[in-house]
Amino acid sequence: MTNRCHKKVERKAFQKLNSWLIETLRPKQVIAIGRDAQCSITELGIKPVKIRHPSYGGKSEFFAGLSEAYGISIASEAYQGKLF
Repeated sequence: MTNRCHKKVERKAFQKLNSWLIETLRPKQVIAIGRDAQCSITELGIKPVKIRHPSYGGKSEFFAGLSEAYGISIASEAYQGKLF
């Protein structure tokens, strides 16, 4: 269990599943959490909304990205680490 970037072969292994999920669910927008997710979805020919992954000190950017993408306000406690 490590926190590392996905290898290209790992992204490719899930392309059919990701494609099927998007085709089946037909979301209005696809949100990619982190660069690995963004690369994976972009390879399907879809431009996702990219949100910073919360690891490596990106928690406040993560919550800000979610707030913006969904048009909601995240409680300030979340930014301070009190909720998560």
